Amino acid sequence: MECESLVALLIQYEMLSGQKVNLAKSALCFSRDILLPDAEVLGWILGVGSVIVTDQYLGLPSLVGRSKMETFRCFEERVLSRLQGWK
Repeated sequence: MECESLVALLIQYEMLSGQKVNLAKSALCFSRDILLPDAEVLGWILGVGSVIVTDQYLGLPSLVGRSKMETFRCFEERVLSRLQGWK
């Protein structure tokens, strides 16, 4: 199975680089085409969680889709609202 190949690749990377992949901080991102039960099984096999599109890291979206304008619109609105307070 391809999941086991990915796990083996991560283990090999860890051995060669001397760096450990922190699976607790790692996550999977799936396309809309995958079924939820399949995504859960893949996450369980790899030992990582799944990213929900609304997740953020340091206040920014963790996933950027095709429409950058739509993705960062809330960020733009937040910056503009802070700038309004300076006037």
